[in-house]
Amino acid sequence: MHSFVPAKKYTGVVAPHAPRKYLRMSGPERAVGCVFVPSDFGSVECLADMSEEEYQRFRREAPSVWNDFAAWWAAGCGEGR
Repeated sequence: MHSFVPAKKYTGVVAPHAPRKYLRMSGPERAVGCVFVPSDFGSVECLADMSEEEYQRFRREAPSVWNDFAAWWAAGCGEGR
């Protein structure tokens, strides 16, 4: 078994109010986006209220283990396991 842990953690604050603008995050599976403000990313709005451009930038730059997994897999480390 191999575990992947991002080098940087998500940090932020809980939004002081419900989303007001874009409301892109509907449904219980997206509830965190309605309250999470990635303040260390420079945002003052929850994910649901970010413009599409801001949200996509956050998605590209936010901590993720998927790139680490892809590099590990491409190196052949996933074969035969």
